[in-house]
Amino acid sequence: MKQRALELRKIGNSYAQISTKMGISKSTIFGWTKSVILSGKAQDKLAKTRSDGVKKGARKSKHKMMKMKKDMAKKGQFTIESIIFSKSLLKVMCSFLYWGEGNKSGSYVSFINSDPEMIGAFMVLLRQSFELDESKFRILVHIHEYHHEESILNFWSKITNVPLSQFSKSYLKLNTKVRRKPKYMGCARIRYYNVEIVRELQALYNAVAQKIRAVG
Repeated sequence: MKQRALELRKIGNSYAQISTKMGISKSTIFGWTKSVILSGKAQDKLAKTRSDGVKKGARKSKHKMMKMKKDMAKKGQFTIESIIFSKSLLKVMCSFLYWGEGNKSGSYVSFINSDPEMIGAFMVLLRQSFELDESKFRILVHIHEYHHEESILNFWSKITNVPLSQFSKSYLKLNTKVRRKPKYMGCARIRYYNVEIVRELQALYNAVAQKIRAVG
């Protein structure tokens, strides 16, 4: 059996492969064959085996991750369907988004993020929660020199439903050129000039936070 293990190792089988073929522990196979000097052909075969193993592991991990995301999406959808979205709840949700990504000082609503989904959701929540004067919106987009500015502005205009005439001059951020994000569309900063709204949002998320802490 030891001789068979040596022969299998010499032609480029891995310890795990030999263990599986012979039904002997991997540690025993290692002890028997660790001194084997592999030929160039055997090394190539072993390298391919390892490479195939890495690829197989990556595919398995990707499949597992995709399944988990799919399951979580179903779970999230089920949870959402059980919620009644009243105007009060929408306003609370708006205040919590603002708590996370909004400006904590100043006399106007200021919200910035690079995630189109978050920007779009915030704009819907803000419009559903308050009576707004659409002309008071101002959008400032942060871009890199590799961006096509016109395309980026049109993209954010569509996401926010704010006309380009209410966009400020784009802010050009320096890029280290170490890496580029192909799908990165820059950041959009939303401003809405109304001190009462920003104060109400701040008061609301503080009140909810205090309520949550009291329950806990």
